[in-house]
Amino acid sequence: MNTKTLAMLCKLCPFCNVARLFPGSKFAKMMVEAEKNCPACKAYRELYGWPEAKT
Repeated sequence: MNTKTLAMLCKLCPFCNVARLFPGSKFAKMMVEAEKNCPACKAYRELYGWPEAKT
């Protein structure tokens, strides 16, 4: 699939949206592990970047 299309899927994902809104939350930290296997999250990060969760 196209990188822009995959990034759009990540942009619409409710789980990813919550993780981006609250980057310091426990949920966002769990999503960091989940996004390692998600091609949509990888495409989103490649196009837009995504700051790491603060510890």
